[in-house]
Amino acid sequence: AEAARADAEAARKHELACELLTLRNLLISTPASVETRFVPAPSDVFVVGYPRCGTTWVSQIVHALRTGAEVEKTMAFGEISEVVPWDVQAEACGQ
Repeated sequence: AEAARADAEAARKHELACELLTLRNLLISTPASVETRFVPAPSDVFVVGYPRCGTTWVSQIVHALRTGAEVEKTMAFGEISEVVPWDVQAEACGQ
């Protein structure tokens, strides 16, 4: 029963990650995404870099630092943008 619950949870995380990536791609590719109502909080941290130079990897490191490197918190997501969203998707993620 526990294994079935864990499998169902993992499948749901994967499904949510795919939905989030689809939404991200839709938002990033539209002019409206640039005009979002996103207002950064004083505690927000921006990971900025050149394309294809390890942004996802650095985002994972930043998230690990933010969560105190506790495995249960650090790895409790299906896709990194669920916990470290791009600025254009932060509002859609409720962050």
